[in-house]
Amino acid sequence: QQTTVPELMAFAKERMEDLNEIHIVAVLSKMAYLDKGSISKFNGEEKASWQSLWDRLTLLVPGLDGKGVSSIMRSSTRLKFIPSNQFMISIQNQAMEVVEQFKAQDVISFWQAFANWRIQPEEELMEALENQLSSTISQLQKNQMVSTALWALNELDYDLSPQLLNALYERKVSLPERRLSERIIKAPTPSEALRIATQNMQMLSGRDVTTCINTISKIAPNCLKDQTLSEDDYDNFDIILSLLPRVIPRLDAGGCVILFTSLSRLGVHLDDFEGALEAWNTRIPIVSNEMRAVDISKTLWAYALLKIIPSKGVLEAIATRGAAIAATFNSHDYVNSFWSLATFSHDLLSRPSSAPLSSSSAPSSSAASEAAAAMITTEDGSLEIVSSAAATGTTEQQKEEGKEQDDDNDDIEQQQLEVVEMIQIIRDFRDSLQRTCSDSVDSFGPQSVSRILWAFAKDDLAPKEILLETIFSRAKQLLLLHNNKDEDDINNNNNNNNSGNIQQQQGSIMITSGDIALLSWSIAKLRYAPDTVLMEGIIKCALSNAKNATMRDIRSMKWALPLLEKNTGISTEDVMELLEERAVELNDGQQQIPAAASPRTN
Repeated sequence: QQTTVPELMAFAKERMEDLNEIHIVAVLSKMAYLDKGSISKFNGEEKASWQSLWDRLTLLVPGLDGKGVSSIMRSSTRLKFIPSNQFMISIQNQAMEVVEQFKAQDVISFWQAFANWRIQPEEELMEALENQLSSTISQLQKNQMVSTALWALNELDYDLSPQLLNALYERKVSLPERRLSERIIKAPTPSEALRIATQNMQMLSGRDVTTCINTISKIAPNCLKDQTLSEDDYDNFDIILSLLPRVIPRLDAGGCVILFTSLSRLGVHLDDFEGALEAWNTRIPIVSNEMRAVDISKTLWAYALLKIIPSKGVLEAIATRGAAIAATFNSHDYVNSFWSLATFSHDLLSRPSSAPLSSSSAPSSSAASEAAAAMITTEDGSLEIVSSAAATGTTEQQKEEGKEQDDDNDDIEQQQLEVVEMIQIIRDFRDSLQRTCSDSVDSFGPQSVSRILWAFAKDDLAPKEILLETIFSRAKQLLLLHNNKDEDDINNNNNNNNSGNIQQQQGSIMITSGDIALLSWSIAKLRYAPDTVLMEGIIKCALSNAKNATMRDIRSMKWALPLLEKNTGISTEDVMELLEERAVELNDGQQQIPAAASPRTN
């Protein structure tokens, strides 16, 4: 569950005496995954722990199986670490014991590690490894592995038998010039990506399938919605998508995120393919502990983009992992997560029956709306639900009309309970994010500040006081910098001495009309009365941005600013006039001023 190299080293130091060979293999593999250059960044204490880790591993080497030995070799290669002579002797002795367990890739990884160390393995071991590769060479499916084997053997100055050397060269010739995924990535059109994938079905890996879908989502994200594919392309795409139930169970956390975000861009729903959604709901809780902050936020964003609510199991797994690593979120991760959680909360309670929602994704809309009426908030802030009879107005007489009515009530109450539990998961996760977000807001830009506040306003739920204070404080800082920059730009027309500094400021604190529209709308929606400094900053920034406002910005500000004026007593008349002039301009001079937008929730 450790997510950084320092955390791993601290964990290893604390538990050193309890670590067995399996634990140490896992630590090294995780380090190699997180940061292959991490050793060079160690401080003195970490270097001591690192050496202790390898000393203990040297004692435990006799307990390693073939998979453990090969994993150690791959990790040390990625980490660019040269172990002690004693370890070299131990690992070679153990390799002799388990060599028959090695796959072809394990043999090559062993040679690669010793070649990097510039150390010649024992002759007897080299012969055993050669024999094992001879019997497993058909497992080599990547041209790169053959090339690595030939390079390592050259570095080790070892002569393979002519039969095996010829077999390696024949294998290299028989494999594609580059991995399928690399060929698919270079495809210029969806048609070409699909052609490469479907013509190599026997070699297609889970990574290749994910790469194909991701490539198409980047080249032509609207190809399905706009129906720009040919009939053959649609058939080929259906073939690729039909593989999802078999691909998903083999993906790691990163692969799952890439696949799901790609599908969301294309508008593809997993429940359109038999078994895919079930495989996804099973896989995510398994790999969730491998997820990074960006994986959490992208997955939530993809669900919200598809207008699908995660299953309770998926939501709970993601929320648990997200809360554990909340301190590692950056501003973009917070924005995506807060927006997505607000979307789920809103949709759980008000989703229209026409929205695309699988029964396995979330409770039905009728259950959600009834649950909204049945919820009560306890003194400690948690949610409880009253009986379905009280919530739906069912009378005792109606209950007695038959078993069918009873069964219906049971189903409703069960779905109501699930809605309550899911909303509680959302609130708890959001609370965890708020606590860590408040420590980071002072480094956020205007887009992040406005969109985080908007996410809460969308759900009509006030942020915690500590987060609200830091958001308002940061908003005032940004508005001051932006407004001062505007004044400097005006003065700079006559005096260009500080143009470099002004340009640098402008690039770091530029507030757009969209930012100020979201900020003002969110504050008004949450029924806050901003203090004088914040209100005057909003007005001044809105004045400077009015000429660039979109119609959506105008509608939002026309709804928000009068409310803020009422709450603060500070006039917004000048801004409203400029917004009306801008609206006329956008309407090609026609005197059709847009009505004030009602609070937007999408």
